[in-house]
Amino acid sequence: MSATSLERDAQEVKNNDDFQKLPLTLRSWILASPNAVSDFAGFFRNGGEFDMSQEVGLPAYFPRDPPFIAFDRNEWENIQKHGPTEYGLLRMFGTLAHEIGHDRFNTGVTPFAGGSKDDYVAYRSRLEAEAIFNAFPIFRDLREEPAFKSAMPFNSIGYLQGIELAQLYRQWDRGELDREQVVARIAARVADTPYTRPHPPPDENGDGRSTHRDAYLHDYRRYIDKTPQPAAPSGSNSSAAPTSPATLNDPADRAAFERIRDAAAATGRWPSQQCENIAAAGLLAFKRDPACQRLDQIAFGAPGSAGENQAFLMYSPFGDREPRFHVRVDAETAARQPAAAALAQLPPSAPTQTPELKEPNLQEPNAPEQGPRLSLRAG
Repeated sequence: MSATSLERDAQEVKNNDDFQKLPLTLRSWILASPNAVSDFAGFFRNGGEFDMSQEVGLPAYFPRDPPFIAFDRNEWENIQKHGPTEYGLLRMFGTLAHEIGHDRFNTGVTPFAGGSKDDYVAYRSRLEAEAIFNAFPIFRDLREEPAFKSAMPFNSIGYLQGIELAQLYRQWDRGELDREQVVARIAARVADTPYTRPHPPPDENGDGRSTHRDAYLHDYRRYIDKTPQPAAPSGSNSSAAPTSPATLNDPADRAAFERIRDAAAATGRWPSQQCENIAAAGLLAFKRDPACQRLDQIAFGAPGSAGENQAFLMYSPFGDREPRFHVRVDAETAARQPAAAALAQLPPSAPTQTPELKEPNLQEPNAPEQGPRLSLRAG
C-alpha cells in the first residue's frame, strides 16, 4: 500500500461517524495499523456500520446489505458509564481484528463452487481460517504499542486456543511458515472446535458433540443438498391444545417457549409470570406466521428507543445472510395477557417440508433479496 493510499484510507476512516463512536484507544490502535486501516476503509466504503444495540458478547460481523459489526449492548453501556479498561479493549480488539476479516472472507464474496458435504465443510473452514489469520498482520503492525508488547490478545481471536494461535503467529512472523501454510493449519482445526454460540446446531455427524462441523453440515443439508427434514413420529399426539407451559407436548414448542421466556427474563424488565405471558404470545405469533419455520434469534428493543417494548422473533434460514423472516410482538401488551389464553390458541404441530430456498450468494451471487429484511437497530 502506497503512503498516499494509506493516508487517504486513514482520513476516510477518521472521518466516519461510526468510527468516532469507538473508544479513543481502539481508534488509535486501528489507525496505527496499516492493515486495519485498509480493512476498515473498505468496510466503511461498502456502507458498513457499527451497531451497539445487540447482545453478542464479543464483536460480530454480519454480511448484510449494508454490512455491520455488532458490539455487545451491555458491554457498550458499561464503557459509557464507567470507562473502558485496557484488558477489555484488548479483548474486544482481538475479536475485531478477526471479524473485520469477514468483510472480505464470507460466502457472498467467495461463493461455494459446488461439491460434496466434505467439500462444503472445507470451504467454510477455509473462509473462517482466512478471517482468523486477518488478525496476524494487524497484531504485527502494533507490536511496538505498549499494550501489545506485554501480551497480544490471541485468546480473543476465537476458535483455536490463544496459545495455539500465538505459536502459529510466531512461526509466521519468523518466516518459518508462510500465510498459506498458517491458513491451512487453522482451517484443519476450525470444523471440530466446540460450537459455543447460542442455539447450537443438531448433531449432524452423530459424534455426540456440538461443533462447527455440525453447523456447516446442517447448512449443507438444508441449502445445498436439500435433503428433507425427517418426519415427526406418526404416533405423536399434537392435537390437544395446551393450557400451560407444562402441557406443551411438542419439544420444539417447549424449547421455543423457554428461550423466549428466558430472553424476556434476561432483560430484567418483567417478573417471571409476565415473562411466561410474553413467551406464550410470542410463540403463538411465531407459529401463526407460515414464513417462520424455526426460531433462530430473539431480541428486545433497547431501553429508551422507539422499539423499546417490541420483541423480535426471527427465522434466519441462511444464518447471517438474507432473507430473514420475523414476527414482532408488543411485549408490554403481551405481559398483561395470561399465558394460558395464548397457548390454547396454538396451531397443532405437524411435519413440515422446509421451503425450497437457494442460499444467497452461492449459486447466484447477484440474486435479489427474497423476503423482508429486519434491522435490529432500535429507533
